[in-house]
Amino acid sequence: MGFGLLFIGYFITFVMTLNNFKFIIAPVGYVVILLALLRLRRYERRFHYALICSMLLILFGAYNFLHGGAEKLGIALPAWDTVIKPAADWVLFIAEAALSIALLLAIAALAGGLELTGQRRAAWRNTILVGVYFITDTTRMTLFPGSAAANQYLLPPVLLLKLCYTALNLILIYSCYMRICPEGDEDMPEREPRFKFIRELFDRTGRARKETQEYRDNQSTHDGSTGTKPNAKGGTKNEK
Repeated sequence: MGFGLLFIGYFITFVMTLNNFKFIIAPVGYVVILLALLRLRRYERRFHYALICSMLLILFGAYNFLHGGAEKLGIALPAWDTVIKPAADWVLFIAEAALSIALLLAIAALAGGLELTGQRRAAWRNTILVGVYFITDTTRMTLFPGSAAANQYLLPPVLLLKLCYTALNLILIYSCYMRICPEGDEDMPEREPRFKFIRELFDRTGRARKETQEYRDNQSTHDGSTGTKPNAKGGTKNEK
């Protein structure tokens, strides 16, 4: 459907770039995200906004790649590069924020349509966290540019916020990969996570979800409803 590819692209873009070679790695992540969004936009139109952001990231990511490569190779850069580079960095920063928020809003809409309450709430929570991070980091960079004294106190919480929202977004995307499928595949068996700790986590949450659903079914048997909601893996949902 596209969530597996999106997970890989998001991991490359926001985790593997935490080093001095972001200018090489990030464009790869942008392209993978673009490929994932080309699939996902068929199921939820709001993914188009994230797709536009990914195209913008690829464009300026390519410039960043050329700039970083020239610096590493010791190639002299033209004078106008001193003006273009800061502007390109700001565009990348804003486009990454817009990409994350657009992705989360699209996931919230898709999950809401499938009555996946957990994923919808997680998407809205993560949207708020992403917004707090980018507002905080923008304030830091605009009010205290290049201030070592200010960064000594402001940088650690900003980095912690980034790590938190990145981890939560990856968990959300992975849960969508596990729980959402194209129409017609609802009866397929649920995917088995490869890593043991992830399997145990999903086993526990699956048992809790099953107990909650059984309780709701017992409470709603008086209306005799047998309606179903497709496209969410792991069985069907009763309608009232």
